[in-house]
Amino acid sequence: MNIKAFFRLIAKIFKYGGKALIQVEDILPDALEIAKMIAMATPTRSDDEILALINEHAYGAVKLTDFANKGDVLRAVARVALQRRLRLKIRESVLNAAIDLAALEFNQ
Repeated sequence: MNIKAFFRLIAKIFKYGGKALIQVEDILPDALEIAKMIAMATPTRSDDEILALINEHAYGAVKLTDFANKGDVLRAVARVALQRRLRLKIRESVLNAAIDLAALEFNQ
């Protein structure tokens, strides 16, 4: 079963959340590219790496001091970068779901 068939099956099961799951499916390739870029830019997750990432991809939208942990900062940068890349109004929960799925590829 490919990923599209999987999401369509889940969407049928959870009819209420079906639209959101289909949106996640649609933006997942872009989220994977953003997750890869973040993983490559922050191999050690040092503050300097994260600050450089913020300055390049989320300047003005994300501040390192606004979050309790570095994972939350990276997720916020990914969300901003994905939103800017897509240039569509997509709910934050859908963006987060796509980012979280994509991050699984690089956090193993």
